[in-house]
Parts: sequence; C-alpha cells; structure tokens
Amino acid sequence: MWRTLSWDRAKEQVGATPARIDGLPVTEVQVQTGDSGHKPLMVVAQQLASGEVIRTIEGPISDVSALLDSHPLQPSESSGSAAASRAPAGGSPVGSALTFRHGDRMFAVTGSLPSDSLRAMMRRLNLMSRVR
Repeated sequence: MWRTLSWDRAKEQVGATPARIDGLPVTEVQVQTGDSGHKPLMVVAQQLASGEVIRTIEGPISDVSALLDSHPLQPSESSGSAAASRAPAGGSPVGSALTFRHGDRMFAVTGSLPSDSLRAMMRRLNLMSRVR
C-alpha cells in the first residue's frame, strides 16, 4: 500500500534524505513500507522549470524492478546500468527510466526526457548520502 508523505515526514521515516535530484523542488513523496528491517520503497516526484515531472525511485532491487516492470514498455535507448520506459507508482506514463544498483538497493530516475538528460539527472542524484 502506497502512502503520500510530506518531504519532512519522508526524511523522518527514512532517517536520512530520500534520493532526489538536488536543486529541483519536490512535489510529492510516495512510500511503500517493505518487510520489517528493510528500508521502504520511495518515489520522489520533482518538477523541472519546464513543468516536466521526473521521479526518483529508491528501494530494494526486487521492489524497484517490479515497480518498473509493472507498467507498459515503450521504445527506449539502453544506457547506464539499465534503461527502460515505464511509469512509477500512480504516475502517468513516462518516457524512460535510467537505473543504478548499489548492493541490495536500486535507484531509478524516470521522466519524458532524452536518455542523455536522464543520465545528467542521475549524476545529480544525492546517492552518496544514500549508499552506506
């Protein structure tokens, strides 16, 4: 079950800052609590100056993969550790997703953007504070 939280409440629940693109305003945070002892699956929606919404997804590899796989695929250029077109939790269809794996966690950035733009967004992700 998905819950929508405020940005501050999401930070409290995770115990750290949820994965997001630094410098972009957060418009929504969705959390799906996993098994006890595991960090939750989180989707952070952020808005670009153009109005385009991108989403950062963070969670256990199996949960993020299942979320990405549960939406229709569209053609996409493959790059990074993985790329595919999918829509995250409750969101409208997006152009593509770029993913990064670290240990048992996966991070994804999704949006209707060219893959080189998603790669740039992935580089701006505040991952170093997330992978401990």
